Amino acid sequence: MVYKDQIEIQIEHSKNRYDVEELSKKEWIVIGKKEANKYRMAIVEKLVKFGIAKVIAFGFQINKLWLILNWFLMQYKDKVRIKQIQIDVAVSDQGKPYSVLKVIIERRDQNV
Repeated sequence: MVYKDQIEIQIEHSKNRYDVEELSKKEWIVIGKKEANKYRMAIVEKLVKFGIAKVIAFGFQINKLWLILNWFLMQYKDKVRIKQIQIDVAVSDQGKPYSVLKVIIERRDQNV
């Protein structure tokens, strides 16, 4: 079966400074140095509990997020969809720019 979903894509150059602790408090899953499977499980938990999972990655961790998304779409294409993708350029405390990728995943149905 082929799904033709509408995905909202936002591209910004906000130069924001992101606070990882604040993002975690707001229910964002922040991709870091842990193995990808831990993030997959965290996403599944959010999808089961809330029906939506918000995931964010910075700099070189964006590649890991793409791999996680690919895995999700291959495994659960009938059950989840990407609702929104946000691409941003933020600024570190040292004033250096870095890439940010935010993705919102939601359930298609009640059984993930």
